[in-house]
Amino acid sequence: MSDCIIWNGLKWAQGRYGMDTLNGKSMGAHRAAWIRKKGPIPNGLIVCHKCDNGLCINIDHLFLGTHKDNMQDCIAKGRFSTTLAKSDQKGENNWNAGPRLKERNKKIKEDRNKGMTYSELKKKFNIKSNGHLRSILKS
Repeated sequence: MSDCIIWNGLKWAQGRYGMDTLNGKSMGAHRAAWIRKKGPIPNGLIVCHKCDNGLCINIDHLFLGTHKDNMQDCIAKGRFSTTLAKSDQKGENNWNAGPRLKERNKKIKEDRNKGMTYSELKKKFNIKSNGHLRSILKS
């Protein structure tokens, strides 16, 4: 397989996918690349990556498939674990949590260890409830 062509524009989804605009509509850069080279994406299909690099826009690395096809590809390549879908995988422990959430929670724990009260932490980090704060501190 040829090398990935990495999107270097705007990103979304914690930086895992490129963001492009086509005909005034924001979409994944890989989707826009597909449409520009191959034409419209049929209803019910998505643009998947053979290379598993969400920032890649190399048309040779992209294919059309259903969500189920994409999940089967993910499982076949060992990139999916059933633990990812567990309901107890919340907050920073969720597979989809970004680095900002993890860093924020780390700072909350550090400040609590330095003696900050719940009221001070809630105000500083814009947290609404004691329960939410307790969840973060327990994680």
